[in-house]
Amino acid sequence: MIFDGKEIEERDIEKIKNLAEIGDVEAQRYLAWCYKHSEGVEKNLRTAEYWDEKANDKKSGRGFWASFCAILPVLAIAFLFRCCEENRIMRDANYKVGMMCLEKGGKEYEEKGVAFIRRAAESGNVVAQCQLGICYENGIGVVKNEKEAAELYRVAYRQGCDLALFYLGKCYLRGVGVKQDEAEGMKLIKEAASYGVEEAQSFLRQSNKK
Repeated sequence: MIFDGKEIEERDIEKIKNLAEIGDVEAQRYLAWCYKHSEGVEKNLRTAEYWDEKANDKKSGRGFWASFCAILPVLAIAFLFRCCEENRIMRDANYKVGMMCLEKGGKEYEEKGVAFIRRAAESGNVVAQCQLGICYENGIGVVKNEKEAAELYRVAYRQGCDLALFYLGKCYLRGVGVKQDEAEGMKLIKEAASYGVEEAQSFLRQSNKK
């Protein structure tokens, strides 16, 4: 099993649980993935859902970073930039700064945004790994590289990001960075939808209308 970019043994799952209990979002997200896929623990979808909800509570806007950035976006960028560059605290801060730069738009901000997101991804933030894949797939702040995008989606999913499974499925469906395989693509997208990924569920609804 891999967590935080490192191979871990099954006995270390207790360490992941301890991190999840004290509020580590990545540990909560990874623990949910473990319970979904019987990695180091007995499969338990109810427990997986519990840890997904704990992680999403912080991601959805109830956490400090989202609230702060929503209220004071300009000051938040300056503050988080200082934290990332001088203090190197909280890998999530790199991801948040990166996303804010991407939202601001323009080549300069996009390149800066990708730099922050890459830093977060390299430190083990699986959502950042997925977002970096999106940037490579669409040429946002980097030279477009569909093969690299598909590989980033694959790595992110293996480390617990269900959203990355949806994007990987789309890659197979359209032959983006991988050999086209529509059956495999739909299989992955349906799997992502079963895990509660809204983008995958919406995609399937739209597909059924056609």
